[in-house]
Amino acid sequence: MGQTMTSETLSISGSDGHYYCVGLQSKPICRGYKKTVYKGVLLGRGPRQWEKVVAKSFTDIPGNKECWSNEVNKAFVTKQLTIKFVESLTLRYKIKVVIPGLVQMDQVSKINKWLEHWHGHRTLQKDDWISIEEFIPGDVYRFCPWSEGRISKNSDIIESDFL
Repeated sequence: MGQTMTSETLSISGSDGHYYCVGLQSKPICRGYKKTVYKGVLLGRGPRQWEKVVAKSFTDIPGNKECWSNEVNKAFVTKQLTIKFVESLTLRYKIKVVIPGLVQMDQVSKINKWLEHWHGHRTLQKDDWISIEEFIPGDVYRFCPWSEGRISKNSDIIESDFL
């Protein structure tokens, strides 16, 4: 039996022109040094309803818009550098850089306070800013100095201690 979606964000505008909020599971699927990752789905009335997403929060600090704007800027720079890198090669590699969307938490389950107390980790709080990213299943590679290379096909997301 899976976990129920226990927390929701404020609504965000999708690229399809519809508004969605994100329903998140209460328990994270991965906790790194910098970020904690949650599975979620888009909730709304558009064609992307029930689409799987990945939500990230900062592990030890409250997420504010300024901190996340810095992360989005780094993603834009990474995407630009990746495009130049791929163009400079004779062989074409498919490298995808995901630019996260930012949204503020609205409803947070009371179970989060219990989890925070018993596990000693910070959990999602009302008004925290989080990032929402596209869920990318299948073969994924990490391009990180601490990476072991290819990630298992059974992995749903990139799992790194340095998220």
